[in-house]
Amino acid sequence: MTKSLFKTLLIFLICMSLFTSISSKAAYFEKGQREYMDTVINSISQVDVEQREAIKAYFTLRQHFQLDDYDNIVHYPDNYGGAYINEKNELVLRVTTNDEWVRDVVESVCLRNETIIIEPCKASLNEVVAEFLAIKELLPSELINSSYYSASLNSYVLRCYKENEKAVFEVLTKENVNDNIIIQIDEEMPCSSIQKDDTQNPRSSYLYGGTMLYYGSSPIGTMTICGSYYVGAYCVSNHCYLTAGHVAYNRTIGPTTDTLNQYSSLLCEYENNGIGDYAIVPAPASYLKSNQIYTSNSLGRTTVTKYYNNYDYPEGATVYKFGQATLVTYGTVSGISYTSYTDTVGSQNTLYGMIAVFHYSHNYICAPGDSGGPCWVFNEDDEPVLLGTVSGGTFAQGQTIYCDMMYVSPICYAVSNGFVPYNMTAVTSLY
Repeated sequence: MTKSLFKTLLIFLICMSLFTSISSKAAYFEKGQREYMDTVINSISQVDVEQREAIKAYFTLRQHFQLDDYDNIVHYPDNYGGAYINEKNELVLRVTTNDEWVRDVVESVCLRNETIIIEPCKASLNEVVAEFLAIKELLPSELINSSYYSASLNSYVLRCYKENEKAVFEVLTKENVNDNIIIQIDEEMPCSSIQKDDTQNPRSSYLYGGTMLYYGSSPIGTMTICGSYYVGAYCVSNHCYLTAGHVAYNRTIGPTTDTLNQYSSLLCEYENNGIGDYAIVPAPASYLKSNQIYTSNSLGRTTVTKYYNNYDYPEGATVYKFGQATLVTYGTVSGISYTSYTDTVGSQNTLYGMIAVFHYSHNYICAPGDSGGPCWVFNEDDEPVLLGTVSGGTFAQGQTIYCDMMYVSPICYAVSNGFVPYNMTAVTSLY
């Protein structure tokens, strides 16, 4: 897949957390805690409703971008500084100049009775990202945990440890980098991969998004969704599933501990400087495909009939995920990483194109074991739309298991390389 500049967006909603004390030795919930968290999740449906008008306005805005029909790459105007949903659930468009393009956007939004706020900024998204890419190779990968463009800050954010802050700052100073690139501190080591030692899901003859995956007898991650795999017009496999690339990297895995039903991936995208983190793995013949995913902590399932075939999603919007470690959690889009976190599974890899999601109402959003789990958003009909796959995260302050930032590999990367989600249709807008 062609590498190019990706759209990114960022807002940090730091909320009072609904904290539950859980032993650091086991990253899973007891039954009572699951029921409590189901109530919490149901209570935030109003958040989606309040964001709905802003997301509608965002997709109206998106119609004014130039889109490459070949690979869905978005090309942004030179005065575009990004867009984000603010604390009042309003869409904010940042621009360096107020020109005819901006007036056309405002007119289109107003004709649809939607609202957009125009906010000036000093640098365009294209300028800030180009500046970052110009110095990226000068920043040792071990110094930077993750990085992404922030529309609300109009800056490129570099997350690192406190002990590395001086070294990163010295590189920026030496290269005369201006304040378009800023440093934020991570208090803990990054969660380089999300894997787990405990199992949550019951055995089933069907494969569901969220099913536990095993490497030998050891739980290793979570399944995203079932599908087929094509190379051109040739169907390589009509019975496979998607998960995170690092889960299947150099391993035979499966939804069972029976090693005869564990397989190597047909395609594994998990390479240094690669785009996305995903693997397509053959499914055992004894398991039936489905297009359902786990969407509640009590392991209730929902049928998903649509997937979002793009990486471009508004900052501040709510994203949900299911993983075998922390079950259902949710957060807000912080940005899309032009270069993401450094992983240590198999090798030290820098991965591109991840959607960064910050926790919403917990101290955490993911933990070891969630890798490969499905991530989704809701459309205007309150239907879940598959967004992508859990890839990794960075630890919350004071934690060695739970992560406050999660990275999602958009499903469109796997689709562009031959994966066809089972009984789903592609959408590029939710409204």
